Amino acid sequence: MEIIRRLATEANVGYSLRAFERSDERDIDLLDALAVLRQGEIEGEIVAGNSLGEWKCKVTGIPWGHRAQLAWSWWWCGSNVYSL
Repeated sequence: MEIIRRLATEANVGYSLRAFERSDERDIDLLDALAVLRQGEIEGEIVAGNSLGEWKCKVTGIPWGHRAQLAWSWWWCGSNVYSL
């Protein structure tokens, strides 16, 4: 989680087209997703991705001003983290 938080704090975050679509469907602001990435916890396993050095996980947390927990899937490779 330390690596993910560091990358998110350095603003090395990208969002897929699917992330934009899902955020609209779920009425989630992508800044809230970023807040969960910076402050949340990994839920479940960290799994290897398809490429060397690529990893995937789900991060959950409750963004400031919300009552419900938000879960978002992320993958990271090298010095960047991306939303799935």
